[in-house]
Amino acid sequence: MKRVPLAWVALVLAIATSVQGVEPFRDFRNKQGQVINARLIGVKGDQVAIQTREGKTFVISKFILSLADQIYISEAAARGDLMPKPTTPNPNPNPGTPNTTPGTPNPPTPPVGPVATGPATVDFTKDVLPIFKTSCTECHKAPFVKNNRTIKPKAGLRLDSFEATMKGSTDGQVVKPGKPDDSVLLELISLEPDDSDIMPPKGDPLTAEQIETIRKWIAEGARSSIDAAAPTGPVGPNPNASGPKASPLDALVNKANVRPLAPGVLATASKNGAMVNPLAHNHPFLRIEFVSIASSITDSEMGRIIPLVRSHLTQLDLSKTKVTDKALVNVGKCRNLTHLDLRQTQIGDDGLSALRNLENLWYINLLNTKVTNRGLSTLKEIKSLKEIYLWQSDVTASGVKELREALPNAKIIF
Repeated sequence: MKRVPLAWVALVLAIATSVQGVEPFRDFRNKQGQVINARLIGVKGDQVAIQTREGKTFVISKFILSLADQIYISEAAARGDLMPKPTTPNPNPNPGTPNTTPGTPNPPTPPVGPVATGPATVDFTKDVLPIFKTSCTECHKAPFVKNNRTIKPKAGLRLDSFEATMKGSTDGQVVKPGKPDDSVLLELISLEPDDSDIMPPKGDPLTAEQIETIRKWIAEGARSSIDAAAPTGPVGPNPNASGPKASPLDALVNKANVRPLAPGVLATASKNGAMVNPLAHNHPFLRIEFVSIASSITDSEMGRIIPLVRSHLTQLDLSKTKVTDKALVNVGKCRNLTHLDLRQTQIGDDGLSALRNLENLWYINLLNTKVTNRGLSTLKEIKSLKEIYLWQSDVTASGVKELREALPNAKIIF
């Protein structure tokens, strides 16, 4: 894949200091598929410091990176060995000058300075609402009458006030305070410009600076103002619960009892045109996707790749490929699959029928596919599903209504 400079993200802040890292160099990928080779040298909150092989150091938000990168960063931060450790103070009586006493170390290089945590810095009324008014409220505002017809906000979502934004859409919350990576609103405005799911669907996409403003507002607690308290409610773990809780993915790793595949197997799978990457360093589970060559991927390639990694595959992105229902016969044998993206493919009802035994499938994207109400009968059987995307498919409102009744806890976007 073509390497690109860190200019691919306008959110990046260059800093002058160079910090010695302990992590290996690896490819970091943003959500648009662009890649840079660097090593992780600092983590503080949701801010990440990386350093290129040329020695350039940058601070970015981890939420612009792929899920696999985010998991890798979280595991590295948990080890606690990234930021420079304090050492014995320098006895040099002249601060700011090199220590000339033999055998006495100089003070460590100051740690990378990510955005400080603490009080909120993004104000909804001053910083976020103007973005919504410019790009969103044409479709997402209070009902109004036009030509004797009442025009309601699309998806039942209003973004013309703080209270309406926090209420969400007909499918539930779109903003989860303190959890930008779980907020549907941020997900939709951050998609690729040519993605049919992107919001706003018309006009120019939001700029990187606007997206970062919204992300930071959510990360700071999605408050109504800088001085307000963060909203309370069931948007996070129970604060009274004792001890850390394992994520569903951690539980699945333990249940699957699989070891990381040998590098040779991953290399063989990659030769077939796939990007095959562990979710994190030395993680047994894999993510497979096709970025620049998606339009050339067919059932044939899938027949060669899937058998190599079947028990280790947990995330599979087949969006915009040429696969047909036949390919899903192999996919349906991946018992640890949790995420399946089939948007903008020719997949239909017969293909979905091959997935009915995927008891760990949490997410499926069927946007712009050939799926009809008949295919929804298969989804009703997959009780593990938490997110289902059905825009621009051939299903009907009545079919979606029945699906919601069968899977009342799933988020279904239609």
